[in-house]
Amino acid sequence: VRTRPAPAHASPETREKKTASLSQDFDELFEKTSAAFRDRRVQRRAHVLARANSVCLGRRTVSGLLTACGRQFEDWSASYRLFERQRFRPDRLFAVPLQAVTEHLAPEAPLVAVMDDTLFPRKGRRMSGAAWHHDPQGPFFAHQITWSQRAVELCAMLPATTGGACSARAVPVDLALQPSRPKPSARATEQQKQLYARFRRETAIPNLAVKRVHALRDSLARS
Repeated sequence: VRTRPAPAHASPETREKKTASLSQDFDELFEKTSAAFRDRRVQRRAHVLARANSVCLGRRTVSGLLTACGRQFEDWSASYRLFERQRFRPDRLFAVPLQAVTEHLAPEAPLVAVMDDTLFPRKGRRMSGAAWHHDPQGPFFAHQITWSQRAVELCAMLPATTGGACSARAVPVDLALQPSRPKPSARATEQQKQLYARFRRETAIPNLAVKRVHALRDSLARS
């Protein structure tokens, strides 16, 4: 009887070196996002939450991230205020991984990007952009809907290289939420109905996707 050879597991020293290298690379990459934040203090707080997001085993809420990094017994208000009143610029935050991807491309190589829409399930009825959407993960024999936010995500593709720095993978470089508005009632005026129909056309996923592609091209032209 031929038995399969036992897998060669990495030694603890090797795993520790890979983990240290990954953490160091992440820290160096996040240091380049200073232009996305108001000041250095806000960037350091966002850095802590970003590191906690990679090791959080439960729900990745703000309270879950604080628990993962051992700050559950400290004041949470500053961490929640990080996501209020535009304390950071998402476009400048995504510009850092986009620049990192372009550095791995040949001088004349095109940037290949993939796009898809996704749903973020929500519970709060007053969350911005939340609405009833069709749930694609529901059973095939029933039309299931979910209260969620819908977003369009753009990912830049790293080239598949032999012996290079990385294999083929998608790196997120843009994320945009689809805005929503309550449907006018039956007693609404004709003007209100027309404004709502215009809003639905302008915020449709295909139109939103085209706008994000143009924004990606403009970002590449500025870099």
